[in-house]
Amino acid sequence: MVPKYSQQLLHVFLCGARDPDELIRASSLSNLAEICRLLRFSLGPLLHELFACLHKILESDPSSEVRRCAVHALDLLLQGLGKDTLTVLGSTIRELYRLLKKVYEQDQDAVVRLHSQMALEKIDEFMRNAIFPQQTLEKKNTSSRFDLSFRCISSS
Repeated sequence: MVPKYSQQLLHVFLCGARDPDELIRASSLSNLAEICRLLRFSLGPLLHELFACLHKILESDPSSEVRRCAVHALDLLLQGLGKDTLTVLGSTIRELYRLLKKVYEQDQDAVVRLHSQMALEKIDEFMRNAIFPQQTLEKKNTSSRFDLSFRCISSS
């Protein structure tokens, strides 16, 4: 049901993120986070608008509750994208990393710092797996003592 109404829901919650009331902004961002986690790749063209909104909120919103919800939204978005984060976000990942690092170092709220740390750890994990993919070691027996060959014998 979420993909069918995703565009309408995302627009409503993005508009709610600009509301003057901090509780409506926080609620909109919390709902936005859950929808983003569920949609994964269906965000499409709204992805950059979503990041711009969350970026603006994290940099300038005076309410710690709203900043908590914004960082939580980023964390859930990364969780929803999973190992495909680098493919979907592309060049945005650098800007997102810098923003989260700045929030982690400068924000006064402990919960905001915790969520930004968790998001940074997810990005770190994705980058490590992209640069150093897990290798499996497997031994192949190339020389055998017996050469077993099978032939088909046709009966004519």
